Amino acid sequence: MNQNKQVIRHNITQQRKQLSKAQQQLRSQQIANHLSQSTYFTQAIHIAYYLPIANEADPSLLQKSTKNTANISTHNNKKTFYLPIVAQHGENSLLFAKVHKNTGYKKNKYGIKEPIYHTKDLLAADQLDLVITPLVGFDDQGNRLGMGGGYYDRTFAFKCKNNINTKKTPILIGYAYDFQQVSKLQAKSWDIPLDGIVTESGILLLK
Repeated sequence: MNQNKQVIRHNITQQRKQLSKAQQQLRSQQIANHLSQSTYFTQAIHIAYYLPIANEADPSLLQKSTKNTANISTHNNKKTFYLPIVAQHGENSLLFAKVHKNTGYKKNKYGIKEPIYHTKDLLAADQLDLVITPLVGFDDQGNRLGMGGGYYDRTFAFKCKNNINTKKTPILIGYAYDFQQVSKLQAKSWDIPLDGIVTESGILLLK
């Protein structure tokens, strides 16, 4: 039987709150180590991640480990990192802005830091190679439980047609702790499945 999504959100959020700063940093580093060694990361050029809130696993360690510059050479590929921005107009969706060591930040309407950007810094979602995706819960089928806003589902709806993944890129990788896995999530028609999940135990690939 599927658990109520609100109950799942509450339970997992409480578990995250119980992590000490040291535990969060250690587990986040373990997760980053797994992903950074995968071809999904080493072959990607345009990479989107997120700034953690409420003790989420921290993917910014991936950028910091590559000298915190806008363009990083890894396996002969120059990498550019992007952060999501809540679009100000139209449906609830995300824009992605390039970040570098001099990027400034401001808080959006949810209190989440976003980069201050110029239009030239934006990249269309379908031009990204890898998207490191925040989540509250996930199951072994790649179903993702977020905070309920639907931003990632709307932004990457182009990846699926008739519930079939028709576009391989960008690769959507959920970034989470082991305890965020649940037995089964009831997916809706508009939910966009993940291509994989990385936790402190390793990478679960689904495609």
